[in-house]
Amino acid sequence: MPPTKRIAALAMGVMVAASTVLTVVNTTPAVAVSAPDNIADHTLQATPPMVIRPGSWRETNEILVKQDADALVSTGLAAKGWNVVAIDDDWMIKANGQDWDGTQIVPSSQKGRDLDGNFIASPSKYPNGIKSLIEYVHGKGLKFGIYNDAGTLTCDGGAGSYGHFAQDADYFASLGVNYIKSDYCYNYDNTSNGWPLTTDHDADIAVAAYREFADGIKAANTKYGTRMVLNASAPAYFNWHSDATGTDAYKKVVAGMATSAQAWRAGVDTGGTWTASLSQLEQGEGARQFAKAGHFNDLDQLSFGKGTMTRAQEQAQFSMWAMVNSPLNIKLKGTAAFTANIVADAGNTDVIAINQDRLGVQGRRISTSTDADVYAKPLANGDFAVTLLNKNTTTARTISTTGSAVGTSATALTLKNLWTKATSTSTGTISASVPAGSAVVYRITPGTTFTGWTKARNATAISDGDSATAGCFDNACDSYSSDRLAAAGVDRGEVLSVGGSAFQWPGVGSGELDNIVAKGQTINHVVGTKLAFLGSSSGGDTSGTLTVNYTDGTSSTTTLGFPNWVTSNPTAFGCSTAVTTTGRNSPTGPDQPTTNYVVSYCPVSVTAGKTIKSFTLPDKPALHIFSVNAS
Repeated sequence: MPPTKRIAALAMGVMVAASTVLTVVNTTPAVAVSAPDNIADHTLQATPPMVIRPGSWRETNEILVKQDADALVSTGLAAKGWNVVAIDDDWMIKANGQDWDGTQIVPSSQKGRDLDGNFIASPSKYPNGIKSLIEYVHGKGLKFGIYNDAGTLTCDGGAGSYGHFAQDADYFASLGVNYIKSDYCYNYDNTSNGWPLTTDHDADIAVAAYREFADGIKAANTKYGTRMVLNASAPAYFNWHSDATGTDAYKKVVAGMATSAQAWRAGVDTGGTWTASLSQLEQGEGARQFAKAGHFNDLDQLSFGKGTMTRAQEQAQFSMWAMVNSPLNIKLKGTAAFTANIVADAGNTDVIAINQDRLGVQGRRISTSTDADVYAKPLANGDFAVTLLNKNTTTARTISTTGSAVGTSATALTLKNLWTKATSTSTGTISASVPAGSAVVYRITPGTTFTGWTKARNATAISDGDSATAGCFDNACDSYSSDRLAAAGVDRGEVLSVGGSAFQWPGVGSGELDNIVAKGQTINHVVGTKLAFLGSSSGGDTSGTLTVNYTDGTSSTTTLGFPNWVTSNPTAFGCSTAVTTTGRNSPTGPDQPTTNYVVSYCPVSVTAGKTIKSFTLPDKPALHIFSVNAS
C-alpha cells in the first residue's frame, strides 16, 4: 500500500467532522512553494516593464531622453503602458576619469567616481546632470530607468558596481530612479576564459553579486520610499551562444536572479533578425520554469524600426514577447523614431493586454515543428491567448490547435484576432492560414458549456508568497497561499480523500487557472450517482440553485453553498471544513499570519437511483470550486 499522510483535526487546528477527515494520498513531505531566501519584492513589478530606450547603448543623452519622454505622452503610448524611459551605458564618465569626449573630469585614481564614491554623470551627454533629467521624466508622469554593471567595469569602460552595490543602490534611490538594468560585463574573478561563463565558481559569484545588489536596493527602497526594480543581465553571459538553458551553471544563475531581481535576460541580444528572434524564443522556453508574476525572462529588445525584419515579423515578435511575458523594450532614438507604424503597432492595446495580464504567467509552447509553433496562455478573466507562429519565411502554413490543448473544454469558443480585430466562433478548433514569417494571435473566450470540470476553471485563487499578485480570490485580490497550503499538507496535484470521496486538488502552478467561479456554467459528462464539491466563498456564506441533469432526461434542483473562507459557521449548507491554512496572500505579499482560511467539503442532494449526466452551476460568482467528485 502506498504511503499516505492523514491530516487529523488536531494537526489542522480545526474541528472536523469524523466523516470528513482529510487524507492526502501518495505524497512526499510538504515543502514551501516560494523560492527560499528571497530578497526582491516581486510585487513591485507584478507585470513586465514596458521600456523605451532613447538610442543604443552608446547613444543615449539628455536631448534624446527628453524627446522620447515628450513623444511617449504626445503619441498616447504612455497612456497605453509604455511608461519607462531608460538610459544605457555611457551615462557616467569612464572609469579612468575621462568623459566620452576625452575631457579629464576627475583623476584616474578616483576610478570614475566623485569624492563621495558616487557615479559622475557625463557632462557632455547630460550637461544638467541626471537628477534634473529624472525630474523632467517624472514630470511627464513617466518612470526613469538607469544602467549599471554588476562587474568591475561597464561594457564600455565606465565604473562598475562590484564592491559598491549598497552605495550605488542608495545613490540611485536618492535620485528617484525607478528601474535598473544591471549588466554583467567585466564580471569579477572570471574563471571561464571569457564568455560564455560556464563554471560553477562563476555562477556562485554572479548569484552572490546580485544578491548583494538586491540587498542594497531593498534597503534603499525602505530608506527613500522608492520602488526600484531590477533587471539583471547575468544569465545572458552564461548563455552567450544560445545553447545553455539546460546547463547547471545557467540554471543556478537564473534561480539566483529569481530571488534577487524582478526580471533577467534569458539570452543574448536579438540583433534585429527573424532568426535571432526565434532563437530568443527558444531561450525563453528553456527558462520558463523560473518565470511567474514578478519573475520575468527578458528576451531583449523588440525590433521595431531596427534590423532586417518585415513589419509582419515585427508584429509577430511583439505578439510572441507578449505571450511569454517578456519585458517589452524598444529602442527609439528621439522624436523622429516614433513613426506612424511603430506608434500603431507598439500601441496595440489588445496585444499589450496579453503581456500585462494580472496572472503574470509565461505562455507555454503546446506544440512545435520545424516550421510552426503554437503557444497558449491563460488570462485573468478566464480567457486564453493563443498564438500560431509560422517560422518559415517563404511559405504560408495552416496552423491549428484545439481548445482542449489550450486548456479549456468549452463546447463553444469566440476568437478575436488581435491584429485584424476580426472575430469568429468555433466548437473547438483554433486554426488559421498564417503567412510566411508571421503570426496570428487570438484572444479566446470560452462559452458557458463545458465537457468535464477540470478544464472549466476560469480564475486563480491560489498564489505563491513570492508571486502574490497572481491570485485574486476576493474583491481585494487576496488569495490562498500555496506555501501555507503545502505546510498544511495540501500540495499541488494531491488526491484528497474527504467524506469518503476522492478530490483532485489543482495541480497547476503560479498564475494558472485553479478554480471555477460559478457563473451559470453547465458541466457535461459528469457520470455518477453522488455529487460533492470542495470550495469556498469569497463573499460571506453564499448559496445558489444547482441544477442536476440525469441520463434519463430528467433534472432536479438543490442548493450549492459554501461557507466564507474565513468562517464562524463551518457547517453552513451541510458543509464541513476539509482544509485549513493559517495566513493568506494579499497583493503586497503574505498577510494575516494568525487568521485561519478554510476550504469546505460540501455534498449536495441528488435523486436516488439516477445517474448524473451534467450539472448547471448557480450564477453566484462568490462561489469558488476547487474540485468536484461525482461517484
